[in-house]
Amino acid sequence: MANLLNIENDENKKIPEMLFKLFQSTRLNILLGSGASMPAISIAGDLEAEVQALYDVGNYDEATSKLYEFLVSINQSTMKLVNKSPDANTTTVQNGYKGLFKNIEKILNERRTNILPKQVNIFTTNYDVFIEDALENFDSVCLNDGFDRKPSLTGNFKFSTNSFSNAIFNTGTLYNYKVEFPSVNLYKLHGSMTWKQDSDDVVYQIENRVPCPPGASVERLEGYVDGHALVLPRKHKFSETVLQQIYYDLLRLYANELDKENTTLLVFGFSFADEHIIEITKRALKNPTLKIVIFAYSEAVKDAFLEKFDNYHNVDIVIAGNEGPLDFNKFNEIVGAVLPRAIENA
Repeated sequence: MANLLNIENDENKKIPEMLFKLFQSTRLNILLGSGASMPAISIAGDLEAEVQALYDVGNYDEATSKLYEFLVSINQSTMKLVNKSPDANTTTVQNGYKGLFKNIEKILNERRTNILPKQVNIFTTNYDVFIEDALENFDSVCLNDGFDRKPSLTGNFKFSTNSFSNAIFNTGTLYNYKVEFPSVNLYKLHGSMTWKQDSDDVVYQIENRVPCPPGASVERLEGYVDGHALVLPRKHKFSETVLQQIYYDLLRLYANELDKENTTLLVFGFSFADEHIIEITKRALKNPTLKIVIFAYSEAVKDAFLEKFDNYHNVDIVIAGNEGPLDFNKFNEIVGAVLPRAIENA
């Protein structure tokens, strides 16, 4: 069964010791959900379940309205980041993501092994651009978001899952050395606000999508929703075959990474409500060298995790106890405290 680890009662420092070993000796993957982008995008919650429930009873108008409101809120958040005009909630989330990548940069640079690649894979179902925004602040970490940035007169960079196999190396001009540059592979499993459908391709483009006027018809709301290149939480998830192909390609890459030897998956802000993702994850847990560490926001949600992963010994669920809630700041604090330099200076 899954192991429950309580930070509050961790007198023997088992949690830091476990994380330290994982960071030093395994391939690192991170799975982020909507909880990572709250409170800037607070409408997410159980949106997928709510929308699906409305579709199940035939209430298509209300389901469309919910999706529309959700996408408008994400577009507003995106424009705040693009225009460098964040409000208090946006700044809070920005700081959380910046703290995450500060830790990732240190993990990759301070690892005492040259065998493992200097890469972290981040998988997320979020549509927002907080990750891209945060990595603007780290010149020493490269972002691979799946877009092939070959020269293009139109500026339309095409999405290709083949680009995730790339690595970046730095070579000296005077001496014969070759050093791998730290990089982050960003897999947006459900698409992104940076995606746009262009014939048979998905291209990189950020645009301010003007909301529909008040009192607009359901048809107009649906047109706004369908104008996004996203995998939406509804029965007819795909309006285009190319999106369907990308979606299943990304799920396949997620499965492949978890099947690799000596692999770690850190989970934050993700509920595993997505049927495809939890099915793939449970199947991957047959890999005896895979370790999944789930950071539970509160006592209330840890019970759901214990139930979902009841039969898997290689799953650890971390809670903060009375030190909670285990929010983004707490998550970054836990991860940052087990980096080599932090331990040496303790």
